[in-house]
Amino acid sequence: MKLLIFLMLGAAVSAALPAQTVYVPVNAPYAQKLLIAEKEAHPELQKLGLHAIPPGQQAYAIIANPIWSKIGKLSSKNDLAVITSGKATVEDNGKERFYDLRLPISDASGSPIGLTVMEIPYGSARDANDALTKATVIRDEIQKKISGHDQLFETVDAPMTVMPAIPFDGSIKGHFDHFGVDIKHNRLFTAAEDSHAVVVFDLVNGTVLKEINGLARPHAVLYRDDLNRLYVTDGGDGALKIYDGKSYELIGMVPLQKDADSIGYEPSSKYLFIDNGGKDAGNGFSYVTSVDTSSGTKVADIRVESETLEAMAVDIWRPRIYVNDATHSQVTVIDRVKKAVIASWPLTMAKDNVAMGHDEQRQRLFVGCRSGQIVVMDSNTGKELQTLPISKGVDDVEFDPASKRLYAIGNGTLEVFEETDADHYRSLASFSVGADARTGRLAAAINRYFAAVPASENAPAKVAVLQPVNTPLPAAVSSEVPQPVTAPHALKLVLETMSAHPYLRKMGLHAIPPGGKDSVIIANVNTSRIGNKSSQGDLDAVKDGKTYTAKKTDGSFINAKLPLKDASGNVIGILVMEIPLTSAPTEEQAAQEAESIREELSQKISDYQSLFLPK
Repeated sequence: MKLLIFLMLGAAVSAALPAQTVYVPVNAPYAQKLLIAEKEAHPELQKLGLHAIPPGQQAYAIIANPIWSKIGKLSSKNDLAVITSGKATVEDNGKERFYDLRLPISDASGSPIGLTVMEIPYGSARDANDALTKATVIRDEIQKKISGHDQLFETVDAPMTVMPAIPFDGSIKGHFDHFGVDIKHNRLFTAAEDSHAVVVFDLVNGTVLKEINGLARPHAVLYRDDLNRLYVTDGGDGALKIYDGKSYELIGMVPLQKDADSIGYEPSSKYLFIDNGGKDAGNGFSYVTSVDTSSGTKVADIRVESETLEAMAVDIWRPRIYVNDATHSQVTVIDRVKKAVIASWPLTMAKDNVAMGHDEQRQRLFVGCRSGQIVVMDSNTGKELQTLPISKGVDDVEFDPASKRLYAIGNGTLEVFEETDADHYRSLASFSVGADARTGRLAAAINRYFAAVPASENAPAKVAVLQPVNTPLPAAVSSEVPQPVTAPHALKLVLETMSAHPYLRKMGLHAIPPGGKDSVIIANVNTSRIGNKSSQGDLDAVKDGKTYTAKKTDGSFINAKLPLKDASGNVIGILVMEIPLTSAPTEEQAAQEAESIREELSQKISDYQSLFLPK
């Protein structure tokens, strides 16, 4: 049945989604430690929260609360009214038999910082006035321990805080595989592979919303919030199953080989890449299959001569995919343009490679191996650089570029490393998250790490929750709106050039589109960049007609910018590229390489107009 029919059937079924809640990233270790201690000191409190404006933000939000799911939630109108008026409020919740209190709060010197919110049950207060009196005493205690707004966000020793876990329903047993996250609707999706279901959690309330049944063996989950669709690989049925994000009804299916398992997502093309086939399908080879998630159709099967493929990493700046080939203990490199394997990098420093993380900025792969190591590889050359010791049984490795932290989970232990530069790493901590926990997921947008913990004889299954602390503020989101640009021939040239020169880290073509006034990016492997204006730095770098280079030691590459020319030598735009130091150790060598690549490009550009013609 065609996908359109499935979509129509799915749309006919209604089910409520969690309310769309706006969260902001919050990292307030001191405030959280303070509130937890205050809550423990006052058993009469049912709830306790602290609101303030986080650094880098402009709105009030909950910065500390013993209920972790509240942290980061923007303050309500009623909260803001108390901050504005400076007057406390008390609401008598007769139905649930408690007093809901909001009190403005200051630091020790009396400077206002926000408000505190409390709930005191009937049994701990005679009436509303008594509840307010008790809440005022607690508020004053908290104020004395705050020297100023900045102190709320000071660091603590541990890199993560363990928060209350989310329980599964009792019917969920056995092992779990990977997570998906829906930030927009505050949902977490967990592949309960032994229970043949995907469990959907409400992250605000910490409750189970739905069990999506009818799966033979779910492995990996992708959620697209723009379409409100869920994509699940089913290894038992050999398929990618597509669900409506509101009704949870099956609306489409892409046939694959048995053991459809790990995934990698390329966000600009919206293509999903899936390991499938191999030993479980009775074959001596496997496929990495690309699926267009917008149309729900298969694009290509890329054959890999291996019985077992595991986790992969998709490079968004290069047309590359790195895949763990567990059969041959190597990393297989796939060219997305050629749709073919272009390299195989052997692993000699560890065995049983199953997990993978990727630092694109510094061109490093982190290959998690169940022999008890992460192998750090150069993603330009495939050279093994060093190993980091971890617990055996790893199943997920993830690198967070904002904090430069590396997370590895296996055998019930989460281990956290920090990348100090491209060649140096230090262990920050190890956390016991629960027996047999092996899969986890960082949701950086809400500053949480989730780990699936199977049931034991003494405890039901749960999702362990940790909050990273001492991490940097998130980068500001650009407000720039890309211009509509259609330059198919230019994009084809970039893809072909990057494919022909796989060492290149980035490449972009800039020009003024027909009818436009400003120079913009008209072609880039990361197509989400197309339409963004050329920076002043780009324009200044080429105004003298020469090749500009700058060595970026933190990223281990050289940035090159030079005038883009057509076959006749006319300047028609700007060519920007990044060349790793492994290919060009000096700026002089990088300039020569960039000019050589420009010459290749120029011969394929008859004139400026041809950039915007069909490919």
